[in-house]
Amino acid sequence: MNRLLVLFVASVLAGDFASAVKADAPTPLGGLALTPYCQSLGYDGDILTKDQLGPNAAYDNWRCFLGTRDAPTSLYLFSMEHACKFQYGHAAIDARPTNPDDAYTWVCYSVAHGIEIPVFCDEPRSRAPVGACRMCLCEVVPGPSD
Repeated sequence: MNRLLVLFVASVLAGDFASAVKADAPTPLGGLALTPYCQSLGYDGDILTKDQLGPNAAYDNWRCFLGTRDAPTSLYLFSMEHACKFQYGHAAIDARPTNPDDAYTWVCYSVAHGIEIPVFCDEPRSRAPVGACRMCLCEVVPGPSD
């Protein structure tokens, strides 16, 4: 009975402490260069399937294509999150537009808590790192598994 009481109190305390911990805010890494990503998948480039501006234009709009931009022979829907992971070489990345009504406002974010991903193109005079050179570096250091 005492063991059960100790386990109950420990789980309640752990729950209280866990709910008090706040996650780090996602860190903006920069924009996307979609053509290199599409080319890495074997396509010729990237293309919009509807207008750049309009209601929810940022969503379900970009495609990789085969052929020419004026006359694509095949279109492929892809994940912006996967494109960010390809560009920045890090698994803990999220992608979202800053304006859902503009297809050109996608930004990649690091969601790794406490992990800073340095970029070569981090220009102090610009608002956010561009990240278009795909030369971003991460050093993975072995640590505890928990």
